Amino acid sequence: MPEWLAGWWGDMYFTESRTRSLVATLQDNLMRHHEAGVPIAMGTDSGGWPHMPNMFHGVTALREMELMAEAGMTPAEVLRAATVTPARMMGIEDLAGTVEVGKRADLIVVRGDPLANISAFRELEWVIKDGELRRPAEWMDD
Repeated sequence: MPEWLAGWWGDMYFTESRTRSLVATLQDNLMRHHEAGVPIAMGTDSGGWPHMPNMFHGVTALREMELMAEAGMTPAEVLRAATVTPARMMGIEDLAGTVEVGKRADLIVVRGDPLANISAFRELEWVIKDGELRRPAEWMDD
């Protein structure tokens, strides 16, 4: 998208008050569906290069999880929406989605308790991927 159009479009459409209103509407719709028993799966639209160059996986996924909790889902419900529910929806719950013997799992260790506060995922200490334990920054060197 040309810079002149992106600037004009952003100024016309994505004002702070408009964005807050849109997020509130989305959160209300999320909770209506959740309370009606619709399975909720966490997933972002990040990675939409070149249209959204500042939206990256990880940070946007975490923010989405925080917004789900702010909408009214418990941290445990949000965690299920990011793990077991998508695995079920993709038909791979026998391979992934929960930590069980015989399942594949890359794990993270955080400083706080994400079941008390979903934002604890912002305090990432360790990542275990393919059985290898490293600090987050060490994974960036590969």
